[in-house]
Amino acid sequence: MDLDLHHWSGWLFLVLIIAIYTFIVFFVPINRKNAPYFSGKLQGYYSSIAMIHARFLLFLLLFVLCAFSVEPFLPHWMTEEVISGRRGKSSVADILFVVSLAAFLLVERFVISLKIETKDSDLENKLL
Repeated sequence: MDLDLHHWSGWLFLVLIIAIYTFIVFFVPINRKNAPYFSGKLQGYYSSIAMIHARFLLFLLLFVLCAFSVEPFLPHWMTEEVISGRRGKSSVADILFVVSLAAFLLVERFVISLKIETKDSDLENKLL
């Protein structure tokens, strides 16, 4: 992969990944009609959403550390830079890493929205 933990301070790189991931989860809408999560929908759910996000961050950090430690053991065809793009060359492992992060993000968004909908339906049942 292009990002080498030895050239960066390891902790700085991980904090940067956490910050970018958290920003995307809470502030970037997936589609135009889907508002960011801090638009008022989360009011009253902050502690449960924070716990969900903390768990996902833990798994994200473990995934990133495993991805970088497994890279030397991958076959040459996966780590060889073969796909040219505007930002340089990418390997199959780079693309799989980015796709995995995107899938991870979508799963967390789904779990958060499911938690909000479940709490809303519980609240409605108590009121009726």
